[in-house]
Amino acid sequence: MITQDILSDSIMLILFLVLVTGVAFPFSSFIVRVFDGNLSRGIPGHLEKVIYRLIDTDPDKEEGWRGYSRDMLIFNGIGFVILFLILLLQDSLPLNPQKFGSFNLSFAINTASSFVTNTNWQVYSGETAASYFTQMAGFTVQNFLSAATGICIAIAVMRGITRQSTL
Repeated sequence: MITQDILSDSIMLILFLVLVTGVAFPFSSFIVRVFDGNLSRGIPGHLEKVIYRLIDTDPDKEEGWRGYSRDMLIFNGIGFVILFLILLLQDSLPLNPQKFGSFNLSFAINTASSFVTNTNWQVYSGETAASYFTQMAGFTVQNFLSAATGICIAIAVMRGITRQSTL
């Protein structure tokens, strides 16, 4: 005999799978366009054009490995500096009800470089050393950005392999 909990859990699982599958199809076409370098349609295309104008880049110009490396180092360098400053200034930033002190210099360097490189190696206990702000604005953001950087590098490598000519 099926209990109410098993039935409820089964319905939730089926609903979850239907929702994930339903969302996967529209997003998969978007990801394919990203990998192909063809975001000319819709809101993503307009957003991409605005970003290109802001950073003064030409989307039709091919980028070489030096340019990709430079951009990745600048982007991750900015992320490192921001996270490093969050760790050093933690005691004076908001969302610190436990009144955690700032990280010392070596822990701040170690932790910031660890999260920027997506290794997430921690020399502290997060619940007893990192404020809510540090965890949200520092660690969570860097967890996303470091993974996104890895995906961007993978796309650049794939484009380089499939390209007809190289710079």
